Amino acid sequence: MLSKEKRVERNGLVKMLIGAEYLQIDFLIQQCWSLIQNSKWFSENQAFLLYKEALNSEIDAFYAAVRWLLYDWSARKKYLMDVMKCIRFGLIDTARIVILRQKNNNGQLNELLRQT
Repeated sequence: MLSKEKRVERNGLVKMLIGAEYLQIDFLIQQCWSLIQNSKWFSENQAFLLYKEALNSEIDAFYAAVRWLLYDWSARKKYLMDVMKCIRFGLIDTARIVILRQKNNNGQLNELLRQT
């Protein structure tokens, strides 16, 4: 992503879009969406794979937030809602969250999941 070359590759588009959204670069966000919607660039199957990559990226962001919070839960739990507001739960398969709630035996994680 930090290349001097001004060329976007399909396999790096999701990362670029996430970075553009994080940095709030509206022009780049629009360009990324234009490429995604361009049928010459993406077939329906490729668009689905791109969507699937985005889903994995968001669950990774969720897991990173959970790891950070649980590292020092007593000091960091006050940041729970601020951190979780950054996670786009609509992009995460709800089955993953349900399974996580059912299959874990970590009291702090249960508290975190209950509050989000």
